[in-house]
Amino acid sequence: MNPHRTPGTFGSDTSLHTISTPSGHPRAPQRRTTRFVQRMLAACLVSASLAACFDGDGGGSATPDAATGSSATTAQPTRAGVMPVAAPAGSGATAAPAARAKPVLDNPLGFPNAPIQTGPGARTVYASAEGTQVASDFSCIHHTGLEVCWPCLGGQDIYFGPDPGFNARINSVRLYGMGGLEWGNSTEKAPGQFDWSYWDSAFAKFRRVGVKSVTYTLFNPPPFYTRQAHNYGGWRMQLPNSQAALNNWLSAITTRYPEIRNIEVANEVLAPGINSGFWIGTEQELMQLADWVLDWRKSTGWNGAVWSPSIPGFLDNVAPFVRWLKAYPRTNEFDAIPAHFYFATGDNVGDPSGPSNSWTALLELRTQLKAAGINKPLIDGEKGFGPGQATPASIFNYGVRAALEGLQQVCFFHWGSKGGDETNLGQPYQNPEVKAAFEELANLAGKRITKVEQPASGGKWVVTTQ
Repeated sequence: MNPHRTPGTFGSDTSLHTISTPSGHPRAPQRRTTRFVQRMLAACLVSASLAACFDGDGGGSATPDAATGSSATTAQPTRAGVMPVAAPAGSGATAAPAARAKPVLDNPLGFPNAPIQTGPGARTVYASAEGTQVASDFSCIHHTGLEVCWPCLGGQDIYFGPDPGFNARINSVRLYGMGGLEWGNSTEKAPGQFDWSYWDSAFAKFRRVGVKSVTYTLFNPPPFYTRQAHNYGGWRMQLPNSQAALNNWLSAITTRYPEIRNIEVANEVLAPGINSGFWIGTEQELMQLADWVLDWRKSTGWNGAVWSPSIPGFLDNVAPFVRWLKAYPRTNEFDAIPAHFYFATGDNVGDPSGPSNSWTALLELRTQLKAAGINKPLIDGEKGFGPGQATPASIFNYGVRAALEGLQQVCFFHWGSKGGDETNLGQPYQNPEVKAAFEELANLAGKRITKVEQPASGGKWVVTTQ
C-alpha cells in the first residue's frame, strides 16, 4: 500500500488550475486528481458542466453512441495541459496525409506500402502483397490495479484489483502507476533494502500466461532519493539525487525479472510545458535522467531497449517534444519513441489531427520526427478510449490500424474494472468478447498482415496474414 494514500484521499494536489496552450487557447478549469479518478470516474463532457470535469492529468471522453459504441462529435474530450478546446492556430490539421512510403520494416517512421481506406459499408481497408510486419510481442495491457485496489481505499464499490486471474493471453505488459510496483515506498523501503512481494506476485501471473516482454516506466523514486517535494499519488518522476541509486534499482529489477525488456525514461512529459505533465523538474534534468539510464545500459551491458520519455499524443505536444528530442544530444541512442493516442479509433488514428480524431497527432509526430532526422520506431504506450466506447471491434480494429500505421506496440489502458473506464474490461471478465479481441491481437504478433477487410455490417475487421 502506498502510505501517501489514505481512505478517501486520491493524491494531495486538488487545486483548480487553468492552463494555456502555446497557440493561446485557454483550458477550462480542471480539478487535478490522481489518474484513477481522472480516467475511471470522469466523463467530462464539454456540453455538460465544466465544473464537474475531473481529468486534470489525463483522461476525458467523447460522447459515445449508445447503439453503436462509436464516438459522436457533439462534445470533445478535454485533457488538462494537452487538449485544445479549438483547432490550434496554424496546425495544418486539414492538410492531406503524406505520401505512402516504404514498408515499416524498412522505414519505421513511414506508412505501410498500401493506402488504408476507412468508412461505412463493406470495403477492403488494406491490401498489399508485401504486407506489414507485426512486432513479435504485439498486444500489450497497462493494468494499474493488478496488485493493489486503490479505489477500495476510498470506498469505491467497483472492481479494480487486486487481479485474481490475469487469465488472458497477452504478449506484453507496461508497468507504470501499478500499486505496489513502484520504486519508492512499497519496494525500496530503505536504501538498498527491497520488498519484492508485490513484484513476485505480478510476475508469477505474467509467466503463467506467457507474457513475452515487460516495459518499465520510471516513476515515484523513494523519498530519500528525491530532490524536491513529490506527489506520489500522481505517479510522477523526477531526477533522483543519486545516480548510483538509480543504477542499483535498474540492475535489481532487470536481474530479478528478465522479462523487463524496455525501460521508458519518464511518462507524459512536455504536455506541452515541462511541468504540465508527469515530470517534476526542468528539461535539463530530464536530459540528465535520460543520460543516467543510457549510461547504466552501457556500463552494465544490459541488452534491453531504452525508450525516450513519452508524451500525450495530441497536437499541442508534438512540437515541444520534437524540439526536446532535437536538443538532446543522445536521442539516437533511444530505441523507440512512445506517445499516447487517446480517443482515436481504427478509422482515424493516422489521419491529420482534427476534431474527428480528438486532435491526436500520429501523422504530425511522424512527419516532424522525419523532418528532424529522427528515425525511430513509434509506440502507442498508453491507449485509452472514451467511457463506453471500447468494444471488441473498436479494440481489435485500433490495434490492427496501429500496426498498419507502423506502430510497433499498442498498450491498452487499463485492465481491471467492471466497464466504466476506457476499455470496458473486468477481471473476471464482464465481456468475454473483449477478452477475445485482445487475444486475437496477440495472435497477430510476428505475422505479416496482407489484407484487411471491413464487413458490410461494420464491426470487427477481417485480417489475412502470412
